[in-house]
Amino acid sequence: MLAGETLTASVLSIGIPTGNAPVSTTTNGTPTVGTTETFDAILAYYQFTAINGHRYEARCNGLIGNGSVTGDVYTLQIRDSGNSSNPTSGSLLVAQQEFYTAAAGSAGRSAIPLAMSWVAAGSGVHTIGVSAVRVSGTGVFTPVGYRELFVVDLGGN
Repeated sequence: MLAGETLTASVLSIGIPTGNAPVSTTTNGTPTVGTTETFDAILAYYQFTAINGHRYEARCNGLIGNGSVTGDVYTLQIRDSGNSSNPTSGSLLVAQQEFYTAAAGSAGRSAIPLAMSWVAAGSGVHTIGVSAVRVSGTGVFTPVGYRELFVVDLGGN
């Protein structure tokens, strides 16, 4: 800094937790079944109360992928049911990431960043869940590691 200059601080909007503690687990998750989108029932589902028009960020931290066959490709999703019911494969897609199995089993495990924001289309209780589906190959995907699922309110849009 030069003499006479002043330092100014900028405010960074980092979001406000929705008030509910994240759901988390250290237990290996629900393995995929064929090419059916399979929700991680071991991690469980996360519920929060949304405000219509607010932007939210869904995040699954610590997600590690384990594929059983080298070269298989899977997609991981976070879906929002928009109500108090658990989401299904037809629910609103709010985050998605691809996982490529570089090597079968533990040797091919890698972290999967899974987060994205969306604008709530309605107020009230919303339920999100993490799912996986095989898009090519013949193996099974299993989410492993300590992982947590939560939502942050980023404010009005």
